[in-house]
Amino acid sequence: MTRAGWVACRRRSRTSSCARRIRYMLDTDASSGYSSAAASRSRLRWILFRYRNKAHLLRALRGIGELDQDPYKIQRCWTEPAAQALTDAKAAVAKARAEGATALDPDLLADLRERYNKAVAWGIATNQHRDWPSGRHPGYTLARRLQTRAGQVWRFTADFAVPFTNNPAEQPQRIVKLQMKIGGCWRSVRTAARYCRVRSYLATARNHGIHPLDALRNALAGTPWMPPQPA
Repeated sequence: MTRAGWVACRRRSRTSSCARRIRYMLDTDASSGYSSAAASRSRLRWILFRYRNKAHLLRALRGIGELDQDPYKIQRCWTEPAAQALTDAKAAVAKARAEGATALDPDLLADLRERYNKAVAWGIATNQHRDWPSGRHPGYTLARRLQTRAGQVWRFTADFAVPFTNNPAEQPQRIVKLQMKIGGCWRSVRTAARYCRVRSYLATARNHGIHPLDALRNALAGTPWMPPQPA
């Protein structure tokens, strides 16, 4: 199911308020607003699991690797093995799913995690005291994030229902971004809310194989398509 919504900005309070309405799985970047929402899930009694979008992490790892100056490979010594461990895990999950399995082989998963952990530990050790114009070295910041959030990063190997990336969720956003690029903005909150409601309906219908025109025709006829209800 796809649900589009609007927030005035990505400040922690606004993002946290939006995230708290979401149940089950929430695929996020490193915005602190999401972390704030997840930290309060015990009080809210909502099922909220956070896991990092691996497409974002792979781009971040490539970005840190590009800080190297040839012929030296100080950063790539750990960014490339960490990225390779994640991509190998993705391939292993796809193979296991195709074979009808519901979990990875424990030995295979342990080997992948060990490769990942060693690479991340190297990234922390090599960048912990490395100079940077302001604050911590970005390689250290990323490595620490990968270490402390390893459970979220690797959740897709424990639960095959969790995708490796959130690309299917980001695709409906392209239409919204295109609308903003052409129109600039919405003139009122009510208009923006209505637009998000229509986009949510059409994107969800498309995810279930319903053509957008058919979904619109049914809605205008008074019999809108509805997603199947779980048992």
